[in-house]
Amino acid sequence: MMPFNALNRAIRSNPSFTPIRSTLVSTQRTYATTASASAKAHPPRRTFLHNKYKTILADNRIALIMQFNNLNVKELTALRQELNQLGSSTTLTVVRSGIFASVLRETRFANLDPLVMGPTCVLHTNGSDAEHPTLIKDIVTLLNKNKKLMLIGGKVDETLLNFEGVEKVSSIAGISSLQSELLGVLQSPARQVLSILDRRPQELVMALDQHAKNLDGDSEPSK
Repeated sequence: MMPFNALNRAIRSNPSFTPIRSTLVSTQRTYATTASASAKAHPPRRTFLHNKYKTILADNRIALIMQFNNLNVKELTALRQELNQLGSSTTLTVVRSGIFASVLRETRFANLDPLVMGPTCVLHTNGSDAEHPTLIKDIVTLLNKNKKLMLIGGKVDETLLNFEGVEKVSSIAGISSLQSELLGVLQSPARQVLSILDRRPQELVMALDQHAKNLDGDSEPSK
């Protein structure tokens, strides 16, 4: 029997010999995976402000959005003090326009998004008409006195308003006053009908009395 080394030399000396590379087949099972883009993690400060602005819009029935120009700290403090005198927990919050715009896009007030740019602040309150019937009017009057503030719009209850809309709402009496006026209008016809109904029986009684007197006069014997 030919030794292994001699056999190996004989095979390699053959011109038609082509070496075969051995391939190790791994028995470890592999799985196809899909790379999913993870949601971008926002910095804690941005997340905090996003939630804060979202709460301002959700928890306050009035939120007015304004742009301000060169309003220094002293002027801002004085404005806040004037707003506090109105009562109804009226608060002025300076916001980061980019984050606040992203919050608006998540709500029904997304149409205000294009108007939010540059230095922006939000005046918000949850005061009711019953507590302060002229609250919106007083707020708008105060804001119009400050030339460094520009009111761009906002929301009252669940209604989206532009600047003109806020001005119109401020000129309307409070809900309680409107309800009283409406109730008076509705009750006026009812009072008129009741008056007519009360008058008709009295007229009928008077007519019957007169008819009875006429009958008595006809029945008396002529002298």
